[in-house]
Amino acid sequence: MEGRSAREENRLILAVADIAAMIIFSTALCMMIEVFIAKLTVFQSIQARLAAIPVNLVTGRPYGIFLDCCRSLAFSINKRRQASLP
Repeated sequence: MEGRSAREENRLILAVADIAAMIIFSTALCMMIEVFIAKLTVFQSIQARLAAIPVNLVTGRPYGIFLDCCRSLAFSINKRRQASLP
């Protein structure tokens, strides 16, 4: 029972971390793009970022899972490549 509870807690922590990272990253990056390249006002950019939060909430965890898979694939390729070196 305790193992299952720990796994569920771990999954919750990973989901919260992925969602928070998605919101923070997209807010910072997109605000810079919107203000400096698209020439939106800061207020317009804040409105756009607030409107994007529901989308980030939905896509944060699936994107985190995708990144985890890419990182593990890259790590395994790197490990195999190092093993084949003399």
